[in-house]
Amino acid sequence: MKPSYLLLILILYFTLCFFLLPIIPIAWIDEVMFADAAKNLAQTGRYFSRLWELPHTEEFLLGHLPLWQLLLAIWYKVFPTNIFWTRVPGILLYIILALLVWIYYKKQLSLPVAAVLTLACIGDKAFFEAARSVRMDLLGAVLFFSLAIGEKFAWNIYLRSFLCSLLVLVHPNFWIAASFMGISLFWENKRKAILVIPALIPIIFYLAWIFPWRHLIADQLLSHGGQHMHLSGDIFSKVFDYFYFRYFRWYEVQQLFPILYIFTLFIGIALFPKAKETRKWTMLLIVQTLFLAFVTGNFARYNMPVVVCVWIMLPWVLVKIPGLSGGKKIPQFLQLGIILLALYPISSRAIISLYQQDERDPKEVLKWIAENIPQDEKTLLVDEAIGYYLQRETTDFALIHTKDKFNYNQYPGGVYWLTYESQVDSNLKFISKYPIESKELPNWIPIRQTYHGLILYQIKGEKKYKELK
Repeated sequence: MKPSYLLLILILYFTLCFFLLPIIPIAWIDEVMFADAAKNLAQTGRYFSRLWELPHTEEFLLGHLPLWQLLLAIWYKVFPTNIFWTRVPGILLYIILALLVWIYYKKQLSLPVAAVLTLACIGDKAFFEAARSVRMDLLGAVLFFSLAIGEKFAWNIYLRSFLCSLLVLVHPNFWIAASFMGISLFWENKRKAILVIPALIPIIFYLAWIFPWRHLIADQLLSHGGQHMHLSGDIFSKVFDYFYFRYFRWYEVQQLFPILYIFTLFIGIALFPKAKETRKWTMLLIVQTLFLAFVTGNFARYNMPVVVCVWIMLPWVLVKIPGLSGGKKIPQFLQLGIILLALYPISSRAIISLYQQDERDPKEVLKWIAENIPQDEKTLLVDEAIGYYLQRETTDFALIHTKDKFNYNQYPGGVYWLTYESQVDSNLKFISKYPIESKELPNWIPIRQTYHGLILYQIKGEKKYKELK
């Protein structure tokens, strides 16, 4: 297949991504929690969030590393904070990642092979989920791939050192890669001490920023990290809960790719003694994989560095496979198979969204919520994440597990619980049910995701508010 055809497919793919942004899903907790601190910083100049259950996050948020939220706060200075514009940066990073993947592959492989691999990589379910969920994974992937390309194209060594530092401030899952590549850069450039300076500048600024709040490190940063670590259980439970197996188990589409990850890991180990030019990347893949297997928990979609490391490995693994003409050609039937697998996840979601377009329209849902809670008195709306995007001065938003950070008595307009229709509670005052009934998906739609509608209750009394689960 000609690269121009694949370029057209990529353009259509990302056009579809933008179309789907506000409707799959309407909203979820991850994006609300990550967007909240950024929105508060942009609007108030204070970096805090009451949506995190960690102690004192309503004063200063130290529960995660800040680079993604800082960039999102800058974005909010220019663009609205509604559900669509909040998700746009993820898709923009997604597009940048596709360009970086293309640049990396075409340096080593033929144009058709590079184009097919680019489409296969960006079509992976894990990256699509990260792109539309306001998580930091895409930012880390872009920085990591920039470092890989920087090495291949001999970018300025001080810039690459600075990128390593930025990668450290994205997420601890990237610490292995950032350290590995930083030490390698230092060693390969005759151990120039001056290389340490650009690597330390962002980290020093971060430490200076959090210095007044250093007493929160144990309660927030370390505590939050500990929740995501997998240090309990025997070795067998660790292995069977590991990223690859869990990822495969819950993978509704593209079952080929988790197998490809496992294959790449084992082929990397097998070829390690002979892989002189790529030995560093092989070692990084192995170390990163062991780190995720025995240290971090079974948070499949969060462990994006493994996927990125595998992609770094793919070109040299492919040229070792008989029948692929040393990375110059992929058989037409295999090209077509990879393309179909790459397009399968997003096309399935597009079909669902079109089929259930009315009930998944966030504007209609937010209009319904606004009509059923007071406008002239201060109110509190609890849970279902779509409520976060109501965004009016008289309404605050809370999650059930962070409701203790909100005082029930400070809301004369009442406290309301927005939840799924399936969560019927006869002990609470029923207010309204979202009027559009959920359409059952026909059997020919392969993914079983559907939206079950919403129901709104009023919580009468502080006792019931505290008992809400």
